[in-house]
Amino acid sequence: MFPATPSVDATGPAASLFAGVLDSLRRGATVITANARAARALQIRYAQQQRSAGHEAWPSPPIHDWDSWLRELWRDYAFRNPAAPMLLSSLQEQMVWVRVRPQDAAQVLSPESLAALAMEAWRLLCDYGVHSARRAEWEQPDAELFRQWAARFERECLQRGWISSAQIVPALAEDRGASQPQEICLVGFDRITPAQQLLLGALREQGVSVCEAQPPAEEPQRSWIRAMDARQEVEACAAWARSVLEADPTARIGIIVPGMAARRGDIDRAFRRTLMPASEDIRQGGDMPWEFSLGQPLADVPLVRAAILLLRWITQPLAEAEISWLLLSGFLADTASNSFAIARHDASQRRRALLIPERSLGDYVSGLAGKSELRRLWEHLSDLQRSAADHFSNHPRQPSAWTELAQFALGKAGWPGERPPGSIEFQALQRWERLLDELASLDFDESQHDYADFLQILEAHAAESIFAPESHDAPIQVMGPLESSGQQFSAVWFMGLDDTAWPQRGRLHPLLPPAVQRQFGMPSAAPGDDWNLAHAVTTRLLRSAPQVVFSYAEREKEGELRPSPLIAGLFAHPPNPPTPQNADRHIVDLEPVPDSANLPWPAAQNAGGAEVLRRQSACPFQAFAVKRLGAQPLESAEWGLDPAEKGKVL
Repeated sequence: MFPATPSVDATGPAASLFAGVLDSLRRGATVITANARAARALQIRYAQQQRSAGHEAWPSPPIHDWDSWLRELWRDYAFRNPAAPMLLSSLQEQMVWVRVRPQDAAQVLSPESLAALAMEAWRLLCDYGVHSARRAEWEQPDAELFRQWAARFERECLQRGWISSAQIVPALAEDRGASQPQEICLVGFDRITPAQQLLLGALREQGVSVCEAQPPAEEPQRSWIRAMDARQEVEACAAWARSVLEADPTARIGIIVPGMAARRGDIDRAFRRTLMPASEDIRQGGDMPWEFSLGQPLADVPLVRAAILLLRWITQPLAEAEISWLLLSGFLADTASNSFAIARHDASQRRRALLIPERSLGDYVSGLAGKSELRRLWEHLSDLQRSAADHFSNHPRQPSAWTELAQFALGKAGWPGERPPGSIEFQALQRWERLLDELASLDFDESQHDYADFLQILEAHAAESIFAPESHDAPIQVMGPLESSGQQFSAVWFMGLDDTAWPQRGRLHPLLPPAVQRQFGMPSAAPGDDWNLAHAVTTRLLRSAPQVVFSYAEREKEGELRPSPLIAGLFAHPPNPPTPQNADRHIVDLEPVPDSANLPWPAAQNAGGAEVLRRQSACPFQAFAVKRLGAQPLESAEWGLDPAEKGKVL
């Protein structure tokens, strides 16, 4: 319906910003963005410009986000200095924090989560140069415990020749042997930390010119909208985006949403209805004219979830709901082409007289024996069971050995299935293989783990790793306020701007003393920090597009909402309700429904009774599925008494 590639000949702030970046690249500058998303957007824009100029091939432009640029500088530094310490990956660093934790922190429920919190505190210390404050004891017990923990971590790294990614900036700032670009162009930095200032100052001393690309300070067309509730706000935004694309199919629209994770589902549903109604048919595929910047945990991706459940099933029983999902997911051998037979078998297993909430792999394999229609599934799960008995003992191994055995076991089970993977599944498969490579890198300290520990690390790391499919440069980009840095658009809608959501409230870090955080100017330490950051982001967004719309909802489930005072101060008039053109005015032509005679009513079944009315009032499709299609709920079991038995006892 809408093109996925915006024009490169747009005018306004977007073209002005890119023109400045392009001039810097022509002068031989290296462009550094605040985040990876802005770097990808500039790279795509550069490729479009090269194609429009008639080029078929061109050198990759030196456009990097800050973190990847630091890693490149460190690789060059380590190549020129053989005695340079080994740079720890994020997972390696977390394992070191877990291993050197003090005795007082050893009995916590989740050492990995506490180690991740310690890594955040350590990065703050390094980014803000809090070395002198660490010499004296801290009064707060948790802060003092972390201070001792950080000292142990630092000693361990010095003894082993390791270095955290948070500590590499001072070494890079003192490096005088690297070849530096003539100019560095910064894009999209809302806030620059002291560590970043240290490195940029050292580059300036070496003769490198450091500039910051900014769009011209043009006054955009502003709008201030008040919706009755969040649903009306999202629907008005979707209708507005459609009208912008209808007026200019080459437009690039930014939808900025604070707290986007909580509203993603509502936004996606409203955009489907308004922008692409055909996508509500589950048989329709293809790219949507919008995309979200927010990914999802890798452990929640269906292909990866199937792999984790299989690896867990080797040594642990699975819940009956997990087994049903795994067998019907299509990610095992024979489960895609033989799904109906497997579904019937799974339902019969759950209707057994002695229902149990969990089943081991061996127990389930024995139930498949002798069923000819499930022979292939039985063979694969039997192979998995035999390999588990041969290799997955409690004998400790290095992580790289466990990753090889995990891939071997998944192959025995026929994972990832017989269907050819789609684009997103192929990307998830590549991300899974990279995850295993990251786990194999834990051999760096020659530690060994039993299978239960390895599986725990695998599941935790998969839950923490974010998977986002490759961007197809959709014309509508939905993102958070900070993620929008370095982006330029034809139009912007900034939603959810009530006084509880904007400015976004930060918090002091729980492992660092509040006085230290205030002394060194860490984020959210002073009362006005959140306001100042929100003001800077709002000012940037006003310069990112010639048309900017602000909106908020008047009420939510908990009560009434007030507009953000920061946004209200930009307007001399109160916000307006959505205009008729922003209402959901698009009528979709409905497809004719076939005659009901194609689904005859069963002659032996009574059509009457209050149950029909009860089901229709709850859900019309439920009544249709139960009365016309004969659908029945799956039997389920739980530990102890079920609700009916509890009622009888009571």
